[in-house]
Amino acid sequence: MRKFVVRARKEDMEKVREFLEKEKLQHYVYEDRLEFYVLDSQTEQIVQKIKELIDLRFAQSVIEVLKPEFVVSIKARDEKPEERTPIEVLIESVKRFSEFDPEIVILTALASVVAFSGLALNNAVIIIGAMLLSPLLGPIHGFTIFLSAGKIRLAFSCLRNLVANLFAAIAVSALIALFFYNPAILNDEIALRIVSNPYYTIMAIALGFASLLSISKGVAESVAGVAVAASLVPPAVVAGMLLWSYPVLASKAFILMLENVVGLLFGGVIAVQLLEVKPTKYYERKVAARYIFRSIFALIALIILLIFLSAI
Repeated sequence: MRKFVVRARKEDMEKVREFLEKEKLQHYVYEDRLEFYVLDSQTEQIVQKIKELIDLRFAQSVIEVLKPEFVVSIKARDEKPEERTPIEVLIESVKRFSEFDPEIVILTALASVVAFSGLALNNAVIIIGAMLLSPLLGPIHGFTIFLSAGKIRLAFSCLRNLVANLFAAIAVSALIALFFYNPAILNDEIALRIVSNPYYTIMAIALGFASLLSISKGVAESVAGVAVAASLVPPAVVAGMLLWSYPVLASKAFILMLENVVGLLFGGVIAVQLLEVKPTKYYERKVAARYIFRSIFALIALIILLIFLSAI
C-alpha cells in the first residue's frame, strides 16, 4: 500500500476531501494536511486526480507518496498481483528484435529454400518443416509491444526487420527460380498461395491476437511461431518463384502475404488493448494511446485496400 500526505490551500483541500469521500477512501483530516492509504495499483490514478484538484503553483501545495514498512490491512492482504506479464518484462523479451540481425535474415533465407523445395515438390510436410526455421514471430510481437509502450522508433525498427526478412524470402526464391527451377505447371501447393480470400485476413487477425496472448501469458513462442511463419513464408516464396514466369500471379501471392502481415499486426495491436498492456506512467500512456489509435486506423485502411486489390 501507499500512504498519501496532501498539503494545499484550504479550498483545494476541500476538493480533495470531497473526492476521497466520493471514492469511499478512508482518510484523516488534520489542520494542515490530509492523510489516506491506497493500494499500489491505484497510486498512479490517484496522483493524477489530486494534481488536477490542487493548484501546485503555490508553495504550500505538496503531494507526498510514501511506502510504509508494513501496513496491517484487509485490503492490503487481499491485493493480488495481476496475472498478465508486466510491460517491462514484455519489452525486455522483444528488445532484441528491434536490432538488425543478419543471422536472422540468413535463417529466414534458409527456411525459404526449404519451403521452395516443398512447394516445387507439392509436399506440404516439407513446407511445414520449413516453418520451424523461420523466425518471423519476434518482429511482429516487437512491433505491437513497443507500440503499446509508446516506443515508436523501436516499433518501426521491428517492422523494418520484418520487411527485411520477407524481402530475403522473396529474393532467394526469385534467384532459385531464375537459375535453377522455373515452374511451368502450377501444382496444388503453389495454387493455394495465389488465391486470396477475406477469410485469410480474419484468420491472420485471430492468429496475431492469439500469438500475442501466448507471450503475455508466458506460453512458449514455438507453436504460435510456426503458425505465423506458415501464413507469411509460403506466399512470399511463391511471389519470388513466379516472378519471372507468371508476374501477375506473383503479385497475387505478394498481396496475400501483405494481407497476412497486416492482419497479424492488427490482431496483435487489438490484443495489447484488450489485455491492457500499457505503460505505467500516465504521460507515456497518453502518447501510446495516440499512436495506437493512428495505427489501428492505418491498418484497417490497409486491410480494406488489400482486399480490394485482391478482388481485381
